[in-house]
Amino acid sequence: MDTELTNILDMPSILKAARALDLRPCGPKTSRHEATARSMRQDRSPPNHRGHPPAGSPPDALFVSVTGDYYGAPRSMHLLIEGLLRRGYRLEAALAAEGGLAERLRSSGVSVFVAPTDPYAAARGPGAAAVKLWRRLRWSQWLFGLVRRRRPRLLYLNTLRGATAAVAARLSRVPVIWHLRGLETGTGNSAFRALRLRCVCALAAKVVAVSEATAAPIAALGYDRRKITIAYNGIDVAGVELAARHWAARARELSGAEPGEIVIAYAGRLDPHKGILDFIHAARLYCERREDARFLMIGGPVGPENPDWAAIADALAHAPQVRPRLVITGFTNDVLALLAGCDIVTLPSHAEGFPRAVLEAMALGKPLVATAVGGIPEAVIDGQHGLLIPPNDPGAMARAWERLAQDAAYRNRLGQVAAERVRTQFTLEATTTAVAGALNTLLHT
Repeated sequence: MDTELTNILDMPSILKAARALDLRPCGPKTSRHEATARSMRQDRSPPNHRGHPPAGSPPDALFVSVTGDYYGAPRSMHLLIEGLLRRGYRLEAALAAEGGLAERLRSSGVSVFVAPTDPYAAARGPGAAAVKLWRRLRWSQWLFGLVRRRRPRLLYLNTLRGATAAVAARLSRVPVIWHLRGLETGTGNSAFRALRLRCVCALAAKVVAVSEATAAPIAALGYDRRKITIAYNGIDVAGVELAARHWAARARELSGAEPGEIVIAYAGRLDPHKGILDFIHAARLYCERREDARFLMIGGPVGPENPDWAAIADALAHAPQVRPRLVITGFTNDVLALLAGCDIVTLPSHAEGFPRAVLEAMALGKPLVATAVGGIPEAVIDGQHGLLIPPNDPGAMARAWERLAQDAAYRNRLGQVAAERVRTQFTLEATTTAVAGALNTLLHT
């Protein structure tokens, strides 16, 4: 790897650049350790329960997350819980690991229970399979004990990866609501995914799906369509608009864009399944034809902690014209601030449920270039709110960017229509109302 590429991928220098703008980047260590320690020192935060739970009446629902990170599905879960708390529900949370999600939940006044061992932590080398099995068994035992002690009226699973918790709830005669936010994450090959979906059909009293596309495979397996609630992800529109007003100019500085240049952003995990390699290849194709763009990769993990980092670094090594125009932020708490300073937002995923990043970009009035997969076409109508492209097609991505780059009026028109669509159809309040309806169906029967 040459010196220039090494500098671009140097995490400390990236974080330093973001701190200079008073943004709040957080690498994996910050989100898992420093942020948690900070939240634990706040007197108003409930304690982290690793032993016996607090006394008191059982919660209406115990929310379960298989990750402690704070992005995508976990972030959506936190915002949903906040909305339900405002409506008077008693809620608690069981997490597989510490991290940004636990920090945010504690700051919202939620009692958080963290497993003694992360069942999904990476394990490598000889004996890795045995280590993973041991962790999953400990997770199962811990969840079963927690459900028996807390006696929640409902168990709420936040992603498809929840069979262990569902079995624990069934053995304890606690109804399960299974929130399907996407069908691709952690599901392995198609046969394994089909097995997980059959577990949902067998164990879920209700299913909440983030899109019709996400609900379709469950319905196809014979699950009662009347037990499925469609609850599109929603966002706090006022908060998004505040970020746009306050941060747009300063966040744009981070990209290094000069007057007349456009900023093209990717927001999400740096994962091939999220299309990050397609994004890099499309940027190379674009830079071969035009020299008017800067690129932001908003997300992580960055460096060796990312199992796909070698592939990302190799893609960048073959895109020398992109590297001087690229900033990689790492994980950050300020995705909205960074998106506010961009001109085009790209979501090149190979599979999706109903991604929050799409809604946030739309609410900010940013034209989208997104793949027509999962629930994305239910949010973005091609040519009205952005441009839809096939997955795994860097050439189509680069051509869509070029079309938008050449016509500022078209970009603005797409962004304005997209923002209005989110304000009227995809609010956090609408999401909370839909989920509350599903909860009430079981709580009051």
